[in-house]
Amino acid sequence: KTKPVGVIRGVYDAGHRCFGENYVQELIDKAPQLPEDIEWHFIGNLQSNKAKALLG
Repeated sequence: KTKPVGVIRGVYDAGHRCFGENYVQELIDKAPQLPEDIEWHFIGNLQSNKAKALLG
């Protein structure tokens, strides 16, 4: 969580496929830059006004 895309990609290349993120906007920004087979976990409280963005 809160790690740059380059760090996540390095860990992905080492074989990890499950990652977590605390902030909706960071997840929305990072996910398209990374492989689709990553299993994302949202950690923390989700405000109702951001739920649609996270699921969309």
